[in-house]
Amino acid sequence: YPKRGVTREEMNIAFNKLKNKEVVIVGLHQLNQSKAQQFGLSSAAIELIARLEAANVKVVTVVFGNPYSLAFLEKSSYLVCAYEDDALMQGA
Repeated sequence: YPKRGVTREEMNIAFNKLKNKEVVIVGLHQLNQSKAQQFGLSSAAIELIARLEAANVKVVTVVFGNPYSLAFLEKSSYLVCAYEDDALMQGA
């Protein structure tokens, strides 16, 4: 999953590694409760998901946090809301 504080260069590296895959699963963790802060979703992570989808990669995005954060991913085709960012939900 994209870590906090990831640089644009690191996201470009990730994109180049993943752009030829058929399916990529992206887990978004460590979100917060602030809509003003996009619930903790980084713009770089949102952009990476959009770029992969534009490259015809099927991206399954799993949000481990506030379901309202899905509004920032509304163009994504495959969304899963796991609600909680804990070991039980990650293992489910």
